[in-house]
Amino acid sequence: MALISKEIRILYLLSLLLFSNIAFCCDMSAFVQSEFADRCQRLINLVSKAYISIALEHPDSDKKLSEMSKDWIDFYLSHGNKNVQPPNMNFISPDIWDRNLKELGLKFGKFIHKNIDVKTYQIIILNLTLFKDEEKLSQLHNSFKEANICEKELSKINNIESWIDKKLLIPYNLIYAYEKDYPELTPDLNETIEEHLDSLKRLREFIENKDKSDETKQFYFDMISEDIDKTLDKWEKRYYYK
Repeated sequence: MALISKEIRILYLLSLLLFSNIAFCCDMSAFVQSEFADRCQRLINLVSKAYISIALEHPDSDKKLSEMSKDWIDFYLSHGNKNVQPPNMNFISPDIWDRNLKELGLKFGKFIHKNIDVKTYQIIILNLTLFKDEEKLSQLHNSFKEANICEKELSKINNIESWIDKKLLIPYNLIYAYEKDYPELTPDLNETIEEHLDSLKRLREFIENKDKSDETKQFYFDMISEDIDKTLDKWEKRYYYK
């Protein structure tokens, strides 16, 4: 483990305290959305500078980490608990906000110890970017909602193209638009979608085969549908939906 300064260790211990079940009480009536966006951007800048300084083994890396840590702790005190959830994020369940901010805090804890890989770094930046532009996250949540509605309303095997679109492709396209600038995140996303599209191509061929019974077709469809459900579940958890 890389050596870290006494100040950074103290900040890390403080961060552990903050991520316990403390009920923060701040007045959200004074919330200003533009100031929240500015705060997110400032933290993004500090995270980027700290990561680069660690990667380059720069002598100022502890100083950059200290600046980042102080700003993150201030951010968490202001918004990191369901009792102080930003009003512009009220489309996210308070318990989900609470859980995900704690998970984000654990990533910052690794960062403070200089135990940070590029994928974790990019996940932190992506989260903060979505906080700053919550309309994108809200749009994705709407696509998840539509995906779950279509699951109940469509006769899936008879409306397969519409089902694929709502259940898989629309959420994927939105997620890809967010993740395309993060090269450590897109390979997993693209590999997942390619596997599903491959399976769906075989499914179409299977459904068109008149020698197969309806029961066999439905069984094969349900098997593929379960795999897509697992992917959707993973996406929904990653993007603060469940």
